[in-house]
Amino acid sequence: MSPQILLRNENTSGITRIHEVLVNAFGQTAEAEIVENLRKRGAILLSMVGKLENMVVGHILFTMVVHADPQSMFGAGLGPLAVMPMLQKQGIDSKLVEAAISAIQQIGVDYLGILGEFDH
Repeated sequence: MSPQILLRNENTSGITRIHEVLVNAFGQTAEAEIVENLRKRGAILLSMVGKLENMVVGHILFTMVVHADPQSMFGAGLGPLAVMPMLQKQGIDSKLVEAAISAIQQIGVDYLGILGEFDH
């Protein structure tokens, strides 16, 4: 049985914890730095967290994908997706993906892309 996870949009109070989740999940700072840069540039379409017992334990991000002709198509790229290592393989990633895709579809994107490995 997967843990009871609260899913919500990112807010400023959770940014430090998102950084920690990304570093722990990937074992390096690269993904956390990319997310910070995307946030600074205003390139994030959707950023959601998964909380367990009031602590951020997972994160998912969508950014805008720029098509060769931006007038013809509007896409979103998924990545990164991260869950704290001790909570991986418990369905938290799937719940984040399902909730985020539902939310991003309401924005009206024409297509979704996945960046990185996606064997979940």
